Amino acid sequence: MRREHMKRCGWISVLMSALALSGSLSAADQTTNVMRPGVVATNALESRLFQFGGGNFDQFMTKLRDEFGKEVYELIEIRAPEPHRIQVPKMKVPALDIRSVFITYNRISKEGGGFLGNWIYSPTDFFSSGKRIYPDTIIFLGPKGGGGDAAGGIQVRAFSIRGMSADSTKALEELIAQESRQLQQAIAERSGDPASAEGRVNIHRGTGLLIASGGKTYVDLVSTLMDAFVTKERLMQDALKSAPQETKPAPGAQTDPKVAKPQ
Repeated sequence: MRREHMKRCGWISVLMSALALSGSLSAADQTTNVMRPGVVATNALESRLFQFGGGNFDQFMTKLRDEFGKEVYELIEIRAPEPHRIQVPKMKVPALDIRSVFITYNRISKEGGGFLGNWIYSPTDFFSSGKRIYPDTIIFLGPKGGGGDAAGGIQVRAFSIRGMSADSTKALEELIAQESRQLQQAIAERSGDPASAEGRVNIHRGTGLLIASGGKTYVDLVSTLMDAFVTKERLMQDALKSAPQETKPAPGAQTDPKVAKPQ
């Protein structure tokens, strides 16, 4: 009986040790989860609010670093030639971790034709088999048409100005410059990239061509203004041609007052 009692006490001691060890591992695991990069909440589907007041891409990156920590920030790889020119709009995102912000960012960019670029990250899932999965790869790709090719996103187009007077050509240049400035301001106010509306025009009198080069929006603007300007010039010329001409007396026999009529 004494031997069985000691044996039973031994099993109870082993069981208590196992339970204590299990509790220690659980606590350690929770501590590890709290310290993992990019994590906002460690349990279930908890989240907090990520808020960005709008600004350039560098300011957005600083906000990500401040909110999600240096460790996750250093995972980010930027693949864009001039990301600082991107204007990021205001955001208010319930964030499980940094990927929640990227999901919202990508959705806004897609709805705008890719004007903000795109975030790629892995893994894309937040949880698997009830366990939180942490990001291990984060890459940012630049906006579409924003310099991903050798031309740096610059477009070139030629327009005919043959027959257009020097005064009309000068008025057209001034109109393009004025509308371009206003368009850049409007784009910036909407947190877009004003560089797309920047460019220049060159007049080649010898060939009768106007060459426009710059961002896609700028070249499209020049094309629209050229169409409107040429149409206006043509209508004015047609109006002048169809205007009634001053009538002159038809040539014929006229009596010279100095010549006396025959009696």
